[in-house]
Amino acid sequence: MPTETGSRNGSPSVFKCSITASKIGRSKLGPVLKYSSSVIAGAQIVTLSVARELALARRAGPRHAATVFAAIGHRDRRYGRVVPDVAFKDLCIDVTAGDGRPAAVAKFWSRVLDQEVVAHDDGSFHLAPPPGGSQNRVVWINPVPEQTGGKSRAHIDTRVVDGDPAALLEAGGTLVRPKGDDIEWTVVDDPDGVAVCVFGPHPAAPTALGPFELVVDAADPSAIAAWWAERTGGTVGRRDGAPYVWIENAAGFPFMFWVFQDVPESKTVKNRVHWDVTLVDSTVEGLVAAGASLLRAARRRGQVVGDGGPEGNEFCAFSTSS
Repeated sequence: MPTETGSRNGSPSVFKCSITASKIGRSKLGPVLKYSSSVIAGAQIVTLSVARELALARRAGPRHAATVFAAIGHRDRRYGRVVPDVAFKDLCIDVTAGDGRPAAVAKFWSRVLDQEVVAHDDGSFHLAPPPGGSQNRVVWINPVPEQTGGKSRAHIDTRVVDGDPAALLEAGGTLVRPKGDDIEWTVVDDPDGVAVCVFGPHPAAPTALGPFELVVDAADPSAIAAWWAERTGGTVGRRDGAPYVWIENAAGFPFMFWVFQDVPESKTVKNRVHWDVTLVDSTVEGLVAAGASLLRAARRRGQVVGDGGPEGNEFCAFSTSS
């Protein structure tokens, strides 16, 4: 986890950690539903008044003293400034199949994100988006045959009341690293070893709780952030001397910030957390021409692709008709 200069709670800033966990207030796991064409999600996390606080935190936070540049693309009213190559679609978490572990992981992330669990006949689960929230906040819990082989290079950061991870531990999480003098967040693993970083409230928006950024480890944060900003029509922000950069306003992105942070270790295993994208104004061939690598051709609807440059983070690309 990189160390940020100055206090994380002393002044507004973008926070990163190398792994994330969250307890959402006093929320409780909603009922597990069988799959149907319509799903009623759990309680809304952010109220209108909190949304105003989030806007305040955004204005006062990462954009302060930051260099921001926009991706280039042609304009279209559907996407505001530009038509992106792709739009963020959803998030996926792989979990070791068997022993009831997928259900346990779904329960854990339901508590982290305050989203209802939907069960499928094939043994997978998904978390329905919160009512009134982004429809792209769907999270898929996918059983896979392989065991966890190492740290996933993508994770979520979340804010909870008092920064207290107790609810996540009650939901089956394991305390990995407590908050201390060297870090101002807590690291918790889900029941399959995927981590989440738990923060307390931001002083500029004390009632704004819940997930606020997706963090990706990187060998070259600036290069990979620029690649994804160009693909999604987002803007990249940076702060002098900080070991990270971030993207805002990426098409379809359901969190406030998409952070890429410098880490010393290279990628060695498949990420247990990955994102899916919808092809908007590009094709898989177009992504490959831009520097991505095709890892697996279409299986049912999506194609598995690795992102540009040397990073190789897996993501799945879906056509708009999927």
